[in-house]
Amino acid sequence: FAGDLSQELAWVEALQSVEPGQLQALLPHPPPRDDLAAWREVAQLLARVHRELAADNLDISDVLQQATQLPGFNETARWKVLEDLRARYLRILDNLQLWDQQTARLFAIDHQLCRCESSIVLVGLADMNGVLRSMLDQLSGSVTALIFAPQSHSPRFNAHGCLNPTAWLDDSIAIDDRQITVTEGPGEQADAVIRALASFAGQYAADEITIGAVDERLVPTIEQRLKECGLRGRFAGGTPLARSGPYRLLAELAEYAEHRQVASLAALVRHPGIERWLHARGIGDDCLPEIDELLVKRLPSRIDADLAKQLPTESLARQTLAALEELVASLNHEPRVPGAWGEVTVAILRQVYGGRNWNPRIDAERQVIVACDQIIDATRELSRLNDQLAPHITGSEALRWLLDELASKSIPPTADPGAIELLGWLELPLDDAPALVLVGLNEGIVPASRNGDAFLPDTLRRQLQIEDNERRYARDAYALHVLAASRKELRIIVGRRTSAGDPLLPSRLLFAAPDDLLAPRTLRCFHERHAQPRLVFADSPRPGDAARFDPPRPRPLAEPVTSMRVTEFRDYLACPYRYYLKHRLKLSAASDEAHELDELQFGTLMHDVLAAFAEGDLTNSTDPHVIGHFLEAELKSLVRSRFSHSAWPAVGVQLELARQRLRGFARWQSEWRAQGNELRFSEDSIPDDEAELIVDQQPMKLRGRIDRIDFNPKTREWFIFDYKTSAAGKTPQQVHQNRSSWVDLQLPLYRHLAKGLGVGGRVSLGYIVLPASVSDTKHLTAPWSDAELAEADEVAAGVIRDVRA
Repeated sequence: FAGDLSQELAWVEALQSVEPGQLQALLPHPPPRDDLAAWREVAQLLARVHRELAADNLDISDVLQQATQLPGFNETARWKVLEDLRARYLRILDNLQLWDQQTARLFAIDHQLCRCESSIVLVGLADMNGVLRSMLDQLSGSVTALIFAPQSHSPRFNAHGCLNPTAWLDDSIAIDDRQITVTEGPGEQADAVIRALASFAGQYAADEITIGAVDERLVPTIEQRLKECGLRGRFAGGTPLARSGPYRLLAELAEYAEHRQVASLAALVRHPGIERWLHARGIGDDCLPEIDELLVKRLPSRIDADLAKQLPTESLARQTLAALEELVASLNHEPRVPGAWGEVTVAILRQVYGGRNWNPRIDAERQVIVACDQIIDATRELSRLNDQLAPHITGSEALRWLLDELASKSIPPTADPGAIELLGWLELPLDDAPALVLVGLNEGIVPASRNGDAFLPDTLRRQLQIEDNERRYARDAYALHVLAASRKELRIIVGRRTSAGDPLLPSRLLFAAPDDLLAPRTLRCFHERHAQPRLVFADSPRPGDAARFDPPRPRPLAEPVTSMRVTEFRDYLACPYRYYLKHRLKLSAASDEAHELDELQFGTLMHDVLAAFAEGDLTNSTDPHVIGHFLEAELKSLVRSRFSHSAWPAVGVQLELARQRLRGFARWQSEWRAQGNELRFSEDSIPDDEAELIVDQQPMKLRGRIDRIDFNPKTREWFIFDYKTSAAGKTPQQVHQNRSSWVDLQLPLYRHLAKGLGVGGRVSLGYIVLPASVSDTKHLTAPWSDAELAEADEVAAGVIRDVRA
């Protein structure tokens, strides 16, 4: 038999063997021939149609024959192309001496090859496809279908024990309104589950209760709430393999090996397996801050060899990049058949996960073991792929193929007799627990509907008598009948919203009720009501409860504070505690998600360009073009030295904005100098620790750098300026004062710094604003009186006293 992947690739070969013109009716815009991923998507779609038809003992010729009876059917040309493709597909497999599994079943039925002398009992098969029914009809042994229903319902089932869909469409389901709870999102639904369990008042043991997770997306939230109650939940569906460490490792490695994306690097260095692997190579946790700093400061959109070479040889970031390059090196070989990449994949898993004893009794470690086993099994399947079908692919593509094959698999849970079982919808009718809580019974989940199918819309499905929306409804209606009739306790919980806040509707199965119940049930399901308070347990976080999390109190400093930067005062006035964390403990936020310069980086870049101008020979120039040319050249030089040549596109836009603002500054500077003002000092020429404030007979040294100090010889006036590159261009008063209160002391304290440079007499404090609107480039001076400045000094003295205390 051809495996799933072999069948898919045979469809790809069939598609590519047809001239593009002949495909027009089916595929008006075929993908490029070398875009294998796109061709596989088309192949998967055709394989699904072929598989679904064959499951009900049909092929494409049957569609062409029966569909013509549908009024308005105009898809004949498309289905004829599909019929030709199916014939090509089967010939390809025949030439390789492989069976198409669906065709093999049809062949077996046509040639009366199905045999079984034993008796067969069918349990829980309320719906069977046509192939299975035809096979059962050929057996000589007896076939008995066990049906859970009253004898009076026997006309609703056919000779195979399957549902007659039309008999269930208008049937009422015996559910009491008191069994239904309508609540809001996932958290509230999980709370409703806990309330339902509490309503059983201890009558049932854990193994006598089942939680039916109709919407399986609710399972993690329910498990968390059970844990907070001191209960255990066990979801029979297990943990999706795609959430396991080994699966995520291969996914990130595939992305990193192919594109060197920043996001992949950030994910890899945080992957637990990679962290341990780096530790084993002598690269510790300190590599994370260095990697984050690299991504935030240089802003690369991708990682390349040039970026690594710019880092110091001994830096942990460079060592980490080199180690990852070594790990993915085996994926960068020339393309080869998929099976040849299996050994490479296993070698990567061995590198990262080998060398330690994994304990299967520890659930987290057991999941790694099972995930690796399933991945290795999948590599064996790849190796069995027929070489004549197998294209040559890269290592990254091979990993993606492998992960595609594994995406639907899961890691089964361990046995836990004391846990409450969580089951999916399809498993519930055969579960024997007397108490059942159904959660997530919403429309679109149960009953499921398939609308807008590209090949098999519902009208065509009904004509072909294959699975349609009526059949799905009947199947789900019967399941809810079974649950309502077989449980001593049944609670049904319906949500109004998803976790994203999108609205949900109650399942229409709830409205399969007698006419006299429809109006009250509709009111119950749609009437707005006050949400019940969230449940709080011993281990639950309580909103607003300070006792749940006490911020660490500041500790006495090893040495007293004897100097402060002038910018520190603003932080202290805003929040003394955050001041302590930032300036005394030197803590800062870390991120690896920067895609553009933040406000501080943009301002620093502008300041550095302007500082270079202040140190150059053009400070006396009144030609804006000459000044502007210098500033642009300096900007380009700094950008080349600081940022990756593959920086994010937004960085290029920001640099253009910086260039425009510098052009505005050049115009202002030429006019300012023409008025007789001279640039006397720039930030690099201010000595450190030469200014101080005396508070309570003790000096507090002030540190800081003033962007520039200008002097007008004619008026004998000094100007202390700070550059401001924010988009709005706020005035000094707006920044420093909130109504009558001081919130920033930077400019007033600059007076004390400047005294060490001999700046005295008439002194103006202000900003040179370089806002988004270049025409608004100007200087803004603060009209503070001596009394107001003295008040600012008093506020600074108060801050110093508090910091000392």
